[in-house]
Amino acid sequence: MRPAFTPVSAFLKPATVSVLVLLASSFASANIPETVIFGGDAAYPPLEWNEEGIPQGFHVDLARAIATQGGVQIEHRLGDWPSAIQALESGSVDVVPMFWSVERAQKFLFTPPFFSIDHAIYAREGTASVSSAAELEGSSVAVEESSYAYRQLQKEQIATDLSLAPNTLEALRDVMTGKVDYALLAALPADHLIRLYDLDLRRTGPPFWSQSYAFAVSKDQPQLARWLTDNLNTSFTTGRYDAIYQQWEPQLTPSDRTMNDSLRMLGTGMGLLAILAALGFGWSWTLSRTVTRRTQALSTELALRRKAEEDLFNSASYDVDSNLPNARYFTETLTLALPRFPKSTKKQILLIQLAELSRVVGTLGYGEGRSLVRDFGDQLQAVPFELCGHLGRDVFAVVADKDDARKQLETLYGDQDNNPHSPFHMHVGTATWPDDAQTAAELMRRAETALAHGMARRQIWVDYHIELEPDPIDLQIVREFRVSQGEGLHAVFQPQQDLVTGLVIGAEALVRWDHPELGTVSPAKFIPLLEHAGLIGIVTERMINEAVRVSTSLRRNGTPCPISVNVSASDLLGTHLVDTITMALGRFDGLPGDLKIELTETSVAEQPDLMCDVLQVLRELGVATAVDDFGTGYASLSYLSVFPVQEVKIDQMFIRDMLTNARNFSIVRSTISMGGELGLTVVAEGIEDQETLEALRAAGCDCAQGFWISRPLDETGLARYLRRGAPEVVVVSECC
Repeated sequence: MRPAFTPVSAFLKPATVSVLVLLASSFASANIPETVIFGGDAAYPPLEWNEEGIPQGFHVDLARAIATQGGVQIEHRLGDWPSAIQALESGSVDVVPMFWSVERAQKFLFTPPFFSIDHAIYAREGTASVSSAAELEGSSVAVEESSYAYRQLQKEQIATDLSLAPNTLEALRDVMTGKVDYALLAALPADHLIRLYDLDLRRTGPPFWSQSYAFAVSKDQPQLARWLTDNLNTSFTTGRYDAIYQQWEPQLTPSDRTMNDSLRMLGTGMGLLAILAALGFGWSWTLSRTVTRRTQALSTELALRRKAEEDLFNSASYDVDSNLPNARYFTETLTLALPRFPKSTKKQILLIQLAELSRVVGTLGYGEGRSLVRDFGDQLQAVPFELCGHLGRDVFAVVADKDDARKQLETLYGDQDNNPHSPFHMHVGTATWPDDAQTAAELMRRAETALAHGMARRQIWVDYHIELEPDPIDLQIVREFRVSQGEGLHAVFQPQQDLVTGLVIGAEALVRWDHPELGTVSPAKFIPLLEHAGLIGIVTERMINEAVRVSTSLRRNGTPCPISVNVSASDLLGTHLVDTITMALGRFDGLPGDLKIELTETSVAEQPDLMCDVLQVLRELGVATAVDDFGTGYASLSYLSVFPVQEVKIDQMFIRDMLTNARNFSIVRSTISMGGELGLTVVAEGIEDQETLEALRAAGCDCAQGFWISRPLDETGLARYLRRGAPEVVVVSECC
């Protein structure tokens, strides 16, 4: 059972609130524009509207509070609703508040919901009453163009004669003028406009389609979405949201119209009932039925409102798959709980990683993975832990007395060391309060350190101790990257030469990071750290966008040069790679042939079935793929014959001494030969002298890359290199 709803802000002390505000400001504002542009509907009171050219409304005030919290300027551009949607899609506005739906979630990124309202049907007096959208079948109906109601009618395949209006007011006027029989609209703004313009319209039945509002952002702005989410959540915890809501509550709650109207109709009905009682039992009975129906409608609407508020809290605080508190709510709850624990006790936090989840997803699909998460969450809740949470994907958290924690967890799966057939295989990292840390954030960080240590060494249970702490420099690198969201990342480009024609046929994008305080950080240093910290996706997205931008520019200038980007296994097996590529091609008007994706040989061998599916999607998209660092992993050329890849790159460890190491030369020759038989282009990496280049050409190698051909170049140097067709003398970086 979930606890009854109580706002988190009611328990937070001022000091805690200050820390939350500081964290949200420092972590979330990186790479956010100085002015964030909010779009919306100019005639949608009380949520948003223009009054003498000045934006007003609950959405407007909430957006201003978020902007103030996040330390940015804000601009509102309100217009017709279809124009607001188009502006978000085109990028002329950054954010638009709208109803969440499955279809919209495929196009936009959404914050957690912050409000919900119903839909209702409106008609003139004397028009037949209808109580659901299905009853509109065969009628003429006005809806807002591009609105949730419009899409829902299409989705439910309700056959109506639709009239598309640019806003709610015009839809209501279409009913008033007799252009249509009904209007299907969001109830709150429709009720408000009917009162404001004294329109002789009425609701024809109870409300339905209760839907949550959230801020929507283009999918190519994930950092802005994270910034919005962080600052919206902070407005919940600091009480700022509550203050804004209370200011607008008289106009936002159903009682603003429907309750007052219902009570007024109830009183009128009862008065008429008393006056007309003498006219006979029949009239009395009819009016009584009318009053009863009105009262039931009011009760239903209030119940829906309470349920919507509960749903809003749950969606912002609980994971949808496991039904457990999410990372934010778990941390907030632990922060509040720690000061209340007796000082004489010791509490232990356990971070539990389901080792089987990735394999289940890879072999059986995401549906089975979600079922595994749900089952494990149910079993955790069946054990009397003091706190339980789901921190994301395959990591869970529980809190218990230190002496009982391991015994309680083992009730789920037994002693894993002696039970290889357990349904749940896991790694556990722990930290103890107050011995290891006194704050929730530090306690969780140290448990994460223990968990990471156990996962790396395939140990089932690891308790935190100081010797597990990583290199302070490594921590600083990860911390600085997380805060700056990769500020200072840029690409350099190393050309690849066709060994038959001597022409440049492409280039590889190599990542570099120049940090204002850390200086130039070697990719050999920061890439493994970011992969371990789950931040490598930021690098991948940046490099794909840079590769497409530069390659498109070169092609337009008459020097076409496809650019390849190295992608980690986690990115390839994630859910956003194809979207990232598609959006980059669209943003820069690129062609699929402008980009090539490189993956390591080890990543190909890890989850071959799932990897094959991903590569097939890229092939259908028209994006070529290559296997990088070949010879260093566990695959073979015959194994790769089943994968839809077009290129294999021989690792430089075999190339650099191939003229003096007969074994390596044999590996190179056999790879070239078998690659040719499989129809793969073979590229040799790490060419550092003319003799090696000539030997590779004689062996039949297709292409070459290395310092002897060109050192990595910046964008300007690459363009000049392609125009001249000669090596560039400007050295950008010695790192490969």
